[in-house]
Amino acid sequence: MLDVLLTLDVEDVYFDPSEGGDDHPIWLAGIMETCGLTGTFLFVGDKVRRLKKNGRQDVAQAMAPHSIGMHTNSNVHPTMPEYTAEVDWFEGLARVRDDERTFASEFEEFFERPPDVTSMHNCLGSTQQYVVAAEMNIPSLYGVPASVFTDTDISFCCGALNTSICGPSGLSMLGTGFDRSYSDDQRTDACITQIDDYVEKCLQAGRTYLNIFLGHPVMVRGVSPWFIYFLWPNGQNLSRSQADELGQAAIKPASVMPTVRRNFERVCRHIAEHPDLDVIHGGDLQRRYAWQKPSVTRDDLVSYIDRFVGTREDTPTAYVGGIPLDDWFTPAEIVAALTDGILAWSAEGKLPEQVERRNVLGPIEVPLVCPERARLSHKQMIGAATAVQDELVKTGYLPGNIPVDEKRIGLGSYLQGASEMYRQVTRSNESDAVELPRVSLRCPAFAHEIDTLWRRMIIEDGTIDPQINLESFCRHARLQSWTIKPAHRRL
Repeated sequence: MLDVLLTLDVEDVYFDPSEGGDDHPIWLAGIMETCGLTGTFLFVGDKVRRLKKNGRQDVAQAMAPHSIGMHTNSNVHPTMPEYTAEVDWFEGLARVRDDERTFASEFEEFFERPPDVTSMHNCLGSTQQYVVAAEMNIPSLYGVPASVFTDTDISFCCGALNTSICGPSGLSMLGTGFDRSYSDDQRTDACITQIDDYVEKCLQAGRTYLNIFLGHPVMVRGVSPWFIYFLWPNGQNLSRSQADELGQAAIKPASVMPTVRRNFERVCRHIAEHPDLDVIHGGDLQRRYAWQKPSVTRDDLVSYIDRFVGTREDTPTAYVGGIPLDDWFTPAEIVAALTDGILAWSAEGKLPEQVERRNVLGPIEVPLVCPERARLSHKQMIGAATAVQDELVKTGYLPGNIPVDEKRIGLGSYLQGASEMYRQVTRSNESDAVELPRVSLRCPAFAHEIDTLWRRMIIEDGTIDPQINLESFCRHARLQSWTIKPAHRRL
């Protein structure tokens, strides 16, 4: 049985209300309700403000049986990737937090309830968005981090649950062409067949989750959903008259509407009657997948250390292993647990059987690859662990570099040293000096896949300022890869 989220992205602020754009979410929601389905409608902030301005409280009322969420505050420049790319991590985080929370307040005022989820619209997102989602205790849909794994398309990043928009398996999200198909019977037939084929592939692959994207309500009349390229191209904010000078977005004739309604209902009824689909909504997603193990056991750490050491054969000779992805704990959580275990042993003379799992963020400072000390004594390792713990207690972030007697070692080197010390103690309840490899990785290897995906999405998007510099933006994404782990369905 697959958990299925049915999403619709409500974005239209281009077409005139007389063309029905403000009405479409109402009857789409009504058809889904009639079919016994709960949809997850994602609203752009610009759209919510337009609905409020037009007095369309009936749209909010139509959403009552459904799940609703935020789909980025605004398309107006500077957008989230543009303004976070220009500043440091903390200023970017403050701006994203203000942006998301301001929108959430407007959202709750209009819909008379808080959002169930947040989400990335187009390429308008940033790593800080996951921190804020975790603060709000809601999942983030269409996530970049979740899109780099083959084993799962739901993960945690910066403490927030996030779902994939384009996972490498190709089994995380189905749709894209659906909203182009409802006006054509044969295309809708093909969509229904595609659902069946896709579900079968997911079940054969052992998947538990699928997002079926039912479309953009703007596409009920629009020929192309990308009206954003008319009003906000190349980092510019155009007026409607300026946009119209470049050409108007085409719409379908009103005569096609009965076909659109009929075919949308056909797809909904097929999903509702499918024996292998359990339709959930944004709130269900959080309840089913956001659970985490409360503690890290001694066996968990030993297992991770064994895999960490085992990566040596898969990395260049100069490196002593990569930073593996764990099924249950982020690399940052492993570092915190190793630190707590080592310090507990130092104070009490024995390793604890388990330590509390800490919600910790990755480093802000770029870790050194080459440590400034090749060997750490027992006393120096305890000092380094104390420095890491102090930073975690003070800020909630891992330090990028750890001071050791007026020298520094990078976070990857510290993980090497802490792993070796922990292994020594588990074997003999004693520790000796630890040797550090000349080179240690700054981040998990998959950090570079996240970097590449962000760059491809943002740089190649027509709405973004073509002069955008993503070096700082992508560096933050790589560093917070320390906070990634798969999510699991609660049984």
